[in-house]
Amino acid sequence: AEQLSKTERKEFSSIINKSADSLLQIINDIIDISSLETRQLRIYPVQFKLNPLLEALYTEYTGLAEKSPYKIEIRLLKPGEDIVITTDKNRLNQIFVNLLNNAMKFTPEGYIEFGITRYDEQKIYFKVEDSGIGISKDFQEIIFDRFRQIESSSTRNFGGNGLGLSIVKNLIDVMGGDISLESETGKGSCFNFYLPR
Repeated sequence: AEQLSKTERKEFSSIINKSADSLLQIINDIIDISSLETRQLRIYPVQFKLNPLLEALYTEYTGLAEKSPYKIEIRLLKPGEDIVITTDKNRLNQIFVNLLNNAMKFTPEGYIEFGITRYDEQKIYFKVEDSGIGISKDFQEIIFDRFRQIESSSTRNFGGNGLGLSIVKNLIDVMGGDISLESETGKGSCFNFYLPR
């Protein structure tokens, strides 16, 4: 049998790793959506400061943007004071990761802006906004449904399993908040959500 070169081995290993990561993500998503729909998903609220969580996400996605073939600027919105919230920290991180991954996937150039937009004594309002391809008005009505993806040929090659936004919506509901979408085809998307403090 012909021996693989070091470069080929590295390339094949990378493909295997990416495929394994994708499969693991699909399995985790299916477990999450099943747990949410059967009301078996547990939320573990803790009190924590928001800025460190947001800053860690900013660092991670700035690094991903630098490695991307696209030119994307990552912007972080955070207030001067370090706001405290009592919610499930891991699930809030998961919400941001799903929304940021979506934004990265559908933003060939421009910016992604995320963080805290405002807050009061009862609620904290967040957003994830991008300057990407946008979402048509027809599709906005079903964007949070399970297994829904943008169907047009121009976006089919972006991939995904159509569970990410459904999980986000369900998690935010379980955590006592709400999410909405503002978008226009070719002009980007903005997901606004709030959670109780």
